[in-house]
Amino acid sequence: MLEHAGATVFRFPTIEVKATTPNEQSLDALMHLNQQDILLFTSSNAVHFCLPWLKPFISTCSVSTPSKKPKLPFKIAAIGKKTAQALEQQHLHVDIFPEDVFNSERLLALPEMQTVANKSILIIKGRGGRSILHDGLQRRGANIKKANVYCRQRPTPDIEVLNALKSQKIDIITLTSAESGKNLFAMLKNELPAWSSASTLLLGSKRIHQAIYSSASYNSGSYDDKKTKATHPFWIAKNPSDDAMFTALLEWKKQHIERL
Repeated sequence: MLEHAGATVFRFPTIEVKATTPNEQSLDALMHLNQQDILLFTSSNAVHFCLPWLKPFISTCSVSTPSKKPKLPFKIAAIGKKTAQALEQQHLHVDIFPEDVFNSERLLALPEMQTVANKSILIIKGRGGRSILHDGLQRRGANIKKANVYCRQRPTPDIEVLNALKSQKIDIITLTSAESGKNLFAMLKNELPAWSSASTLLLGSKRIHQAIYSSASYNSGSYDDKKTKATHPFWIAKNPSDDAMFTALLEWKKQHIERL
């Protein structure tokens, strides 16, 4: 989208995602899918890494339909639009997902998630991460099981990309999670060049802004020389989706040009 709009774009991944082996509790929950009331996916990565070992279990408790979407004895929930789309692409109908703000709080606020007492919910997720969903549903009386199907880690910076970036003036750095921001500053360390210290940070939500702004890695942990401490202005999108980030960038560009 950015390249089609004429922007020069550099890809600099700050999170590497890898599959994990399902533990005994996860496998037990999958073998008894017909005992679950809700399968809850927390990301499109959860969909991608879960399906290879989820589909065989789904086939044992589903009924075929002309639409290719199996009729399941449980409902499927997704944390947001992108996750829902990943499930629909696999012919799995999504019953519950927020259509505006894509985070745990918004999902918990949906009417379908209010009356979950004594319901069995399997949360399919990455290792670690926020516990908002688990804690919120448990307080409402739900019986929660978790399946950690992938893990996130900080990748080694691509030296060629770093060298290319050092010779460029970067106007915007996009970050769609607090973890990606934390990793970015840790990866740069003392390599902090001019392009990053003065660039605007386009963030996917107010929560991400709060987490990054208050993090040790942003304020001091990544910078030994206080003279090079970052002075980023922030620009906040409605949510971390591609469409919302792109819209926010266009709004930033318009206001930035008007100031000039």
